[in-house]
Amino acid sequence: MRKQYKYDAFISYRHTDLDKFVAEKVHKYLESFKLPKSVKGKKELEKTKIERVFRDKEELTITNNLEDPIIQALKDSEYLIVICSPRTKESVWCSKEIEKFIEFHGRNKILTVLIEGEPSESFPEQLLYEKEVVIENGIETIYRKGVEPLAADIRANSKSKMYKLLKSELLRVIAPMFGLEYDDLRQRHRERRIKKIMTATIAAATLGISIGVAGILSAMKIKEQSIEIEKNNKLLLTNQAENLAEESNEMLGKDDRNAAISLAVDSLTEYDGLKLPYTAQGKYALIQGLRVYDNGEVIKAIQQFETESNISQSMVNSTGEYLMALDSMGKIYVWNVEDNKLIFNSQEGSVCECPIFVGSDKIAYVEDSDIMYVCNLKNGETVAKIEDLDITNINSDTNGEYIVLNSMDNVYVYDAESLSSIYEKEISSDAFCNDALVAENWLVYNETEGSVTEIGGRSSGKMYFVNMKDTSSSFSLDNEYTMIESIKYDDGKLYLSLNSILTTTDTLSAVMAVDTKSKKLVWKEEFNGILLDKVRVIDVFGEKKIVTSSYSELLFMDANTGEVECEQTFNNGIVNYTNFVDGKCFVFDKEGGYTYVDMVENNYAKMEYLFECNIDRIWNFMICTKGYLVQADNRVVLYNYNENPDAKEYEGDEEFLQDSETSENAQDKAKELGAVNYKLAWAVLYTDDKDVAFVSYENDMVEIYDVKEKKLINKLEEVDSNLVKYLGKDKEGNIYVSCDTMGICLDSEYNLIAKIDKLLHMDADKNVIIVDKGEGISLEIPIYSTDELVEKGKELLETK
Repeated sequence: MRKQYKYDAFISYRHTDLDKFVAEKVHKYLESFKLPKSVKGKKELEKTKIERVFRDKEELTITNNLEDPIIQALKDSEYLIVICSPRTKESVWCSKEIEKFIEFHGRNKILTVLIEGEPSESFPEQLLYEKEVVIENGIETIYRKGVEPLAADIRANSKSKMYKLLKSELLRVIAPMFGLEYDDLRQRHRERRIKKIMTATIAAATLGISIGVAGILSAMKIKEQSIEIEKNNKLLLTNQAENLAEESNEMLGKDDRNAAISLAVDSLTEYDGLKLPYTAQGKYALIQGLRVYDNGEVIKAIQQFETESNISQSMVNSTGEYLMALDSMGKIYVWNVEDNKLIFNSQEGSVCECPIFVGSDKIAYVEDSDIMYVCNLKNGETVAKIEDLDITNINSDTNGEYIVLNSMDNVYVYDAESLSSIYEKEISSDAFCNDALVAENWLVYNETEGSVTEIGGRSSGKMYFVNMKDTSSSFSLDNEYTMIESIKYDDGKLYLSLNSILTTTDTLSAVMAVDTKSKKLVWKEEFNGILLDKVRVIDVFGEKKIVTSSYSELLFMDANTGEVECEQTFNNGIVNYTNFVDGKCFVFDKEGGYTYVDMVENNYAKMEYLFECNIDRIWNFMICTKGYLVQADNRVVLYNYNENPDAKEYEGDEEFLQDSETSENAQDKAKELGAVNYKLAWAVLYTDDKDVAFVSYENDMVEIYDVKEKKLINKLEEVDSNLVKYLGKDKEGNIYVSCDTMGICLDSEYNLIAKIDKLLHMDADKNVIIVDKGEGISLEIPIYSTDELVEKGKELLETK
């Protein structure tokens, strides 16, 4: 028999803001967790519910011994859950709790939730190692043996993203508490199982009715059986609809909006030929996916462009009109981002590489290593091709006048329009060429002495500057770098970013300015230990500045002297940054962070709340005419402010803003309703007829009560904001309540069907809601019926 414990789990955590936030959410989720009926029915479980969880509210003064209540709680707890961050490892209190739990119960029932940092820097030593005693020849030796504790990983760059991860990842912690595997709770194949059960049920119904008709069962028995079968089928169909809605929310949480809307529409209509019933979960998923009630203040995923395999390279053309991607199978895709249409796809079976845009409406690429194609995007036709060249790289200038090809041994320049040869250079036999680039009329390439595979020390060789309009103006300079990363031409000067790999662990980089008239080096600024990306020339209040970046540094330099005027570091890594305006830009990092940077004032501000990006692995960030493009694994996601074409600026009076309800005597009112946690009540709101009350708690939970019966109608776990005012019901009977920073909409059964940013008011007569857009502007948005939402979903999917 399973030993009985007073507490199912003891939560150990550092009492700092983030750690405490997660501990509170874990505590709430554990005590409200309901084991799926399908799991209960298929498993012989000694435990079917998490009854009580211990979480100490205050971190007591550290002494040599834990306080008696804490020791007793550790003894009385079956599991220990440790919230792990770099701060946990520093906590003597957490270490003592872990030591005591191991002393009482061993290590097998310790579970962890990783919220920040790597395991090695966030897990206390007691979780990373255990003592192992080895006796040889009568001598006892104690070793430290490495162990890997079971961990739920909810690391993210904001609390909201952590909370989204919490529900799925926490199942890893919950499963062993019931003696289950993670997949038992995850139910990855639940759709297939439901369909099998449904098929079997329908077959049984057919057989039962047939037998009944044959006279084996009485008419009354047939009727009872039919009613029971109908109930079962309705339950199964409802489960299927809810599962689809859940998957829709998961897809939206990954910024796969297309899939999210498709699943939500299916959940409210039909799936695999089966008509599904209405569910509040389905309507919620569809509203959140369509974003019809957004106030347009946050940049979110709008559309995506998918490839067959992972993307190895992505780029946009100079006008931001076209997106091109090369996948790992060597297939090229080009989309018109204006209308989401795929306008070019390389031939099936061919392996392509080195794609580039030539001007604004052509592309060039290499096929099978020795054929270069140039294609016109306006009509999809191949303009020309050049064969029998050993090509390692292609480049073109911004205007699309030239196409530059290079191998290790040769450099070729062609006129982009006629594809006639303009320049050809064979690299000397004892040197190699890594890069050949062109800016305006200037071709720049290097001749690096030695073998391409050699690493060590500075390189030696020449860097050549060739004027395509006047070769007599060409010149060369000594060169110490193996790679020319990028070049920019501005007012007679060429600005270059250069890189060299000195050893397997060390690098050398530089930015230099070269005067094409005097044919001399103007200045050079070197950097050790980093590799530089593209160099840009910007204008800041009439002065020329240079901007470049490495993996984690953004550099701002004087274009006349090369002096570094500002340097900002981004520990998460820089993916790219927006165009500079007066020395200001937004930097997008590898974890989806969005940071405002003022290089003139040398300061920055994280503004992640403005850009909602939920992609785990980010490879590129680009700007196009429709917004921002973020490259993930096998897709590029388009982000922008969402604009509902039906919304219009509200022009009426705003007297309703002055009529907020108060939260006086909230605890007393909650106690009268029979609320168990009445001491945490923050506000109590009532419907107009006073028949229903909404209790808002400090932990962002909401409970809804029948006032006369003092009976709990529903509990909402994910409101994430305190209720402020009851706004009334619309024509369909849906209920609206405003909160601190948002609003919620419930259906007639008091189930959550929408979260609405900055909801101010609902006008039932006009059938509209009013939301705050910011900067003194409010928007009037129509209220949509379920059928209207489904039609909007279908229309949107047809345009994707």
